[in-house]
Amino acid sequence: MTARQVYEAMLIEMNKVEAPSMLLEDFNYFFNKAIYQYINKKYNIYDVNQQTTDDIRVLKATAVIYPETNNSYNAEDSLYGGVVAFNLPEDYLHILNCICDFKVNRQFKCYNKDSHVQFAARRLTSDMWSQIINNFYMRPMYRRPYYFIHNVNILPKEEDKENKKVYISQFPTDTFQPRTEENGKFKTDTFKIIRDENDPSVPLDDNSGLNRIITIENKKYSNVERESNFRYGNSEPIRLEIRYGKDSTVFKLEKIYIDYIKTPQHIRLTQEQLDLTEDTSQMLEFPDYVCQEIINELVKLMMENASDPRLQTNIPINQTIAQPVQQSQSSKK
Repeated sequence: MTARQVYEAMLIEMNKVEAPSMLLEDFNYFFNKAIYQYINKKYNIYDVNQQTTDDIRVLKATAVIYPETNNSYNAEDSLYGGVVAFNLPEDYLHILNCICDFKVNRQFKCYNKDSHVQFAARRLTSDMWSQIINNFYMRPMYRRPYYFIHNVNILPKEEDKENKKVYISQFPTDTFQPRTEENGKFKTDTFKIIRDENDPSVPLDDNSGLNRIITIENKKYSNVERESNFRYGNSEPIRLEIRYGKDSTVFKLEKIYIDYIKTPQHIRLTQEQLDLTEDTSQMLEFPDYVCQEIINELVKLMMENASDPRLQTNIPINQTIAQPVQQSQSSKK
């Protein structure tokens, strides 16, 4: 199914084939929003049954990630103990699982020297940490590692008058502030926009400290006006921490394997593609039955936006599949 076919199907559902009452840019916005809504719903019930797994199987991916040496530390006095940081893939959306690969530095129990052993990492939440540090049976160790997604937002400060920026880091406290020193005191800085050296009309970042241009496989892309098929979903790298205790002398974490949900492709339908007789619009990556479910989400958004009274009847009529909770309750009865 193509983006134009989705557009035509949405007009048919809303009885507006001859007189569409929306801008094309509105359709692009609501269509991408409908895709994200559908993915989030399916992620919440992922692997409940085979169908929920198949619904977003095209977005499932596996990656082997090696640690970032500049962002890892093993401070003896640190509350976290040893922390190994990894940058998740650029198209990361949601994580499914995480497997840690340790190298055995010396013979230990049943493990031989220079062998590799894998342990599954558990998800760590912020409120769990206060319980884990005082619980012997839950504390981090090589066979009980935890993964924790912890963003570190580094903001730039103005170092001189030539629009040069210096990124300051106070790792591992993770408190980054744009500062300048004036009379022995630090104050918040006022930033200037950095522009691309090759094209001064293109701003690279602004007062937020986030790049407007990103580089993927040595190619520059706009992070504002995204192209079709664009799969980059984050304005900065996503940082994942592995915490497995303070002792890394025997088991050294060398890499992790993660299964994750990728960011869906950005959909962009142009007016030229609508005017052509032949359909040259973007192909959707989802199977046809999933595209039909996404169209249902899109129609709901468009009806709510237009205050269409048919919204009350549209939702129950287009509920093609019962929720797993409802199915389990009906089977018990």
